[in-house]
Amino acid sequence: MNKGISCLLAIGLLGTATGTALRGAEASAKKPASEAPAKPKKSKRESFRGKLSAMDRTAMTITVEGKEKTRIIHITSHTRTYKADKPATLSDAVIGKDIAGQVIKNAAGEEEAVTLRLVEKPPGKPAEKKAKKSDGEKKE
Repeated sequence: MNKGISCLLAIGLLGTATGTALRGAEASAKKPASEAPAKPKKSKRESFRGKLSAMDRTAMTITVEGKEKTRIIHITSHTRTYKADKPATLSDAVIGKDIAGQVIKNAAGEEEAVTLRLVEKPPGKPAEKKAKKSDGEKKE
């Protein structure tokens, strides 16, 4: 009977030791996952606005002259282009016209366009306001 109890006790201790070892292995396996480097942050978008001064369709770049600096912006297949809030293409852009949008920096440090807006100023609105004022002055 003592041999039977000893045998059961030995099996119980062995099972406890094995269970503890497995839990320790699971805990150590989980640590590297939590200590893994954080995912790289998404690049921050930066807005730009200026006049389109050059366009290179083979290199897929545009040059924009802004108030502060001149930028060379790369166009990719992911760039969304709009004109009057409707989808457009780069061929709709006209050199010398206003352009705006958002860029991100790629791995090489170059600016890539996320969105491009081909800005069109509505013609004649400021002149109409002045004309109304001058009409009002003549009536007096």
